[in-house]
Amino acid sequence: MKTSFLFTCEHASKALPGRFEAYFSGIDEHCRYDKGALSYAKVLSERLEADLFIGKQSRLLVDLNRSPGHRSLFSDPIKECPSSEKIRILERYYWPFRKEVFAVVSERIQKGEKVVHISCHSFVPEFKGRRREVDIGVLYDPSRNGEVSCAHSIVRGLRVLPIMVHCNAPYRGVSDGHVTSFRRQFSDEHYVGIELEVNQ
Repeated sequence: MKTSFLFTCEHASKALPGRFEAYFSGIDEHCRYDKGALSYAKVLSERLEADLFIGKQSRLLVDLNRSPGHRSLFSDPIKECPSSEKIRILERYYWPFRKEVFAVVSERIQKGEKVVHISCHSFVPEFKGRRREVDIGVLYDPSRNGEVSCAHSIVRGLRVLPIMVHCNAPYRGVSDGHVTSFRRQFSDEHYVGIELEVNQ
């Protein structure tokens, strides 16, 4: 079975539509996006000659890495908006991105390919006063053999470098995310979803 790579960077942008800027005045820039994630996503996708799908708006507007209905899909200021406004945000910014990636994954699987989806993110080195002792986290679902094999291969490759690489840290690999939603729709035989987390 042919293996096909695909990359996404859900939190690539800090951009906000002008009328929403006032909602987030005073919020630190790092809260708007995953600093550095797009840079390494571009490098990896170019090296593997793979497609890269990029989020065009800040996660403060709507989080492309969260499932519909998740408590963190919208930031607190957007939660206060009327339902009609939130529906418009989903229709304009969320669903086009998610549906485009889903369509590509589905098409490749229908062609008999195995899709390896790498979702690229970054995290702040210190959180709630505690320093995170990890440089790169490789997140996956331990119950899916394809993801276990892929994640361990990535970890072995990275450990030749003088950096701290950990599996399912600083977050759990089964927590809600873009790849998590696809796991519910595609079998382990045809879909591998890995989330990379790189220390900023």
